[in-house]
Amino acid sequence: MIEKASPAPFEYELELLKVELDTITSSIRQMDVISKDTKQWTIALWTAAVGGALATPSLRDFVGFTAVIPLLLGYVEASYRQIQRRFIWRSEFIGKLLRSDALRESFKKQCLQAFMLWDPAGWNTGGKECRDFARIGKVISFPSLYLLYGGLTLLSLVLGILVHVIPSAL
Repeated sequence: MIEKASPAPFEYELELLKVELDTITSSIRQMDVISKDTKQWTIALWTAAVGGALATPSLRDFVGFTAVIPLLLGYVEASYRQIQRRFIWRSEFIGKLLRSDALRESFKKQCLQAFMLWDPAGWNTGGKECRDFARIGKVISFPSLYLLYGGLTLLSLVLGILVHVIPSAL
């Protein structure tokens, strides 16, 4: 029986690095899908809640409370975006490594010494730099988040005020 030779440790490390990059890419893509779905659910729920409140005279006074829907779902999306940012940070970290002299040294030594393998979300290698890159304050300031969720929240509050100021207008 012929035994297959196992790959050299360095080849295995390179293959693991490739798999890690594939995992990072698919995770970023998955977070984009979650983000899109969250936005769709927010718009659907908010529209139904506002429409129901405005169409039902006994619920009209509560239209301002529909602001809670975009606030909560906006926070949910921001939480997923934080996770996504950790994957993005790790991808950029790997990119810097690949462009550095450390990669040439690794090929000379046949070992990825300057690099911790298999940390797709940067939990072990990220430290403060990664936490700063993915902090909630930075994520919430993305226009794709604050324009939609902030806009719907503001619109709910304005409608709530209008219902009380001009009851016959709505």
